Amino acid sequence: MSTSLYVLVDSHEPSRVRYVGISIAPLSRMKMHCEAPSISTLVGEWILGLKWRERRLPEMRVVGEFANREEAKAAERRLIASLQEQGQADLNMLLVSKEVG
Repeated sequence: MSTSLYVLVDSHEPSRVRYVGISIAPLSRMKMHCEAPSISTLVGEWILGLKWRERRLPEMRVVGEFANREEAKAAERRLIASLQEQGQADLNMLLVSKEVG
């Protein structure tokens, strides 16, 4: 079963990635993000804010497919590191060292 690499963006700022994640079922994961956002995470707080204050939801974009979870996790870390250097992926708690290739 393949693993998808996805990003969440605000439709009002579609070029700014707010969150990066992986899932074997991205549509189900998006539904989970939106129907039961966790107030204990930055991404959950952001989604709740969009949902209740602005009456909208984030957009999910699948940006890669990988043969296994390990490959997807490595790609996720690289993408987060790259985006965080650009001031994006600010809702990911993962702080990646610059050693990640």
